[in-house]
Amino acid sequence: MGKVTAALPPRKCGTCGVSFVPLSGRGTQRFHSRECYRRRPKEPTEQRFWEKVDVRGPDDCWLWKGCINDHGYGVFNHKHPGRASSAMLAHRFSVEATGTLIPAGQFCCHSCDTRACVNPAHLFLGTAADNSGDMCEKGRHFAPSLRGERHGCARLTEADVKVIRQLAADGMSRLAIAHQHGVARRTVAAVVTRETWRHL
Repeated sequence: MGKVTAALPPRKCGTCGVSFVPLSGRGTQRFHSRECYRRRPKEPTEQRFWEKVDVRGPDDCWLWKGCINDHGYGVFNHKHPGRASSAMLAHRFSVEATGTLIPAGQFCCHSCDTRACVNPAHLFLGTAADNSGDMCEKGRHFAPSLRGERHGCARLTEADVKVIRQLAADGMSRLAIAHQHGVARRTVAAVVTRETWRHL
């Protein structure tokens, strides 16, 4: 005899308010029809953005809790007028959310050097030359003869690397480790597999 599935209790449609019984196995169903799903009330874009940010003190880094790209920058998906793609770098969106338009060809640079930071107070606009100059001033320019923490582009310390490898050995997911350290999952994978930081 087949297994009997208990009927789910009725609920109200999130769009039109009609009472309906969710289909078996769809305990998360919030709308009673596809049309109501298409007409569902949309959460304001800026509200959705800030829900993905760990907002702290005004002088602290506000770390992005959403998707991180391979370069360590946050990515925010939303429909943006004039753009073919719905994906945008989170720190650029943060600047535009303050009412500042970013001119074509301008970079959105971090004064804090934390790529996952979206605190508008830590961001400034500049050209490619400004961005490179800022990097060199802070000693983060390319230096192939240096390795580990002494490399100008290092995002992690030796202590970070040891912790990351231990967390991975203990079974923590690479994505969770990446969010904890403000880097990309690919960066964590390279550390764990010793593709990088081989000298440790």
